[in-house]
Formats: sequence, C-alpha cells, structure tokens
Amino acid sequence: MSPTGACDPRGRERGGGYLPAGLVKGFGDRPAWFLRKDDQELVEIEGRLPEDPMPKGRAHELLKALRAFTDANADALQAILGRAESLVYAFHGDAPLKRVVASFEEDGFIVCADVVRAGDIVIPEA
Repeated sequence: MSPTGACDPRGRERGGGYLPAGLVKGFGDRPAWFLRKDDQELVEIEGRLPEDPMPKGRAHELLKALRAFTDANADALQAILGRAESLVYAFHGDAPLKRVVASFEEDGFIVCADVVRAGDIVIPEA
C-alpha cells in the first residue's frame, strides 16, 4: 500500500505561508493529508470520522491553501508518496491528527506523519 502524508498544513510556524492568517487560529492545527489520486478510492475516513459542517468559504480557503502547497511541493511529496500522475489532498475539520493517522492505517496505508515543518517538506530518513 502506498504511503500517505498526514500532517499539519501550516507546519510548525503558524501559517506556513499557505494558510490565510485569518484561518490560522481556528484551523491551523487541523490535520491534512496528501496521497496519489490512484489511491484515493481506498480511503474510508469520511465514513469513519464524520465532520461537522463547515462554512463553504472557510473550506474553500483551506483547500486553496492545500492546493498551493501541493503545487509548490509536488516533487517532494512524490518523493515520499511515489510517482503519480496526480496528487490529491484534503483536511479534517474536527478530528485530531492521531485519529486521522489511525484511520489511514486501518485502510492499509503507511502514514508519514509530521513531514511538513514550517511550511517545508522534511523527507523522513529510511
């Protein structure tokens, strides 16, 4: 099973340069993940950890930040996840990182947590 990167999109420093300042306080610590699009159908997190509704504008801004991060870091993400035609990303508005990681592990993924630090990707040593 391919790995997934479950992490904090803002990195260690609030904002990480991608998340709008107005959302950092309320959503900067929400877990996010990145995976190969081919593996997306294997993810069961939505059924396992349902989320409370989020205002559409906030969700849009969070996804916009993840898209910018993914675009800027596609090569580094693929060094961890494996080569792919396309990467996908998402976040969870309610669950703590520990529960998100457990959900991905239940789906058979190898999770590389804490790979985003200060808005940069830190590739784990083998």
